[in-house]
Amino acid sequence: STQSTGCSNWNMLSCSFRSKVSVLKRLKRTKKPLCKRVIKRLNSTASVVRFATHGSSQVLKLEKETLPKVSGSQVQVKMLYSPINTVDFHYVEGNLGQSALPAVAGIEGLGQVEEIGEWVQNVRPGDLVIPATSRLGTWRTRGIFDVHDLIKLDNTGSVKHEDLSVLSGSPFIALRLLEDFVKLKAGDVIVQNGADTAVGAALVQIAASRGIQTINITRERPDQDEVINRLKSHGANYVVPEGFVRSREFRQTINNHPSPKLAINIMSGQSATEMSRILAEGGTLVTYGGLSRQPLIFSTTAFIFKDIQVKGFWFEQWLKKNSAEKRVAALNTLINLIKAEKPGQGLKLWFEKHKLSQWDAVLKAYEQPWRQNEILLSLQE
Repeated sequence: STQSTGCSNWNMLSCSFRSKVSVLKRLKRTKKPLCKRVIKRLNSTASVVRFATHGSSQVLKLEKETLPKVSGSQVQVKMLYSPINTVDFHYVEGNLGQSALPAVAGIEGLGQVEEIGEWVQNVRPGDLVIPATSRLGTWRTRGIFDVHDLIKLDNTGSVKHEDLSVLSGSPFIALRLLEDFVKLKAGDVIVQNGADTAVGAALVQIAASRGIQTINITRERPDQDEVINRLKSHGANYVVPEGFVRSREFRQTINNHPSPKLAINIMSGQSATEMSRILAEGGTLVTYGGLSRQPLIFSTTAFIFKDIQVKGFWFEQWLKKNSAEKRVAALNTLINLIKAEKPGQGLKLWFEKHKLSQWDAVLKAYEQPWRQNEILLSLQE
């Protein structure tokens, strides 16, 4: 009967009488429920965003692919969400080294294990996982990965899947920038440019949760007041646009605070120069981007008389040098901040969801100037 197969009725299967008899014979031989067999067939295909050559976003194509059966140390993962950010397109363009082509785009995301190979011990179907490497290719509905290229998430509690998918990107970078270069304590001051980016917003909140004061420089943008209000409502002590940094009023305000021990730079160019001038003696400037496309220029005075240090941060290099255990510990720190929820004590992430199936609309949304929210691919809608 249809009830014994787990299916609702024969009409759902659109079978002729002859095909029904054939199906019953197969069921008798396999003793497997028909619905499970149908689901398994459906799960063997995936939609992926692939590029065959390096270039602009125009080289990205939404395609279908057939997945092989998992074996050995392989895991089949159903991808749930994946954020889109500037670094993704740097990989597509080949600015961060050549990828083995053709390749699936996307460096971050959250997935759920569906099937495992016979050698896999540390994950099970239903477990939530994120990439352990930065070139896994996450803009897809499903994928077959080696288990060693995945990190299992535990103790996520009530944290939404959307938040978990974003954690390993901008918030993770913000945490590393705060922890890896200068030993900071409550009451210390830091300064950052690009505070209106996703990393900048996360950095403000993590710093506030630790009692660290932040001076935040944003890009000149038409929604300036809204951006400033959002940052201040989530823990920023002082927020100004770039053009204000060279003003006398800004200097007077800065003089009323302890000098920053740490400057965090994503803009480079003149903005980084101005931050170096207000650093404390022995202060450190860390660069993790160059959005202005201008070189770093520092005064000789800052180096000789203030003994400032200049360092760089690259996420992919951090992943290579550090263990999965250290990454999990950092992720747990961020998960706990999201659970806190309160402004000034927790971490709020802003994003807008778009369906992978509407890829052209996704690109159009990403290319909108002055977005306040990250673009998040919804991969199962």
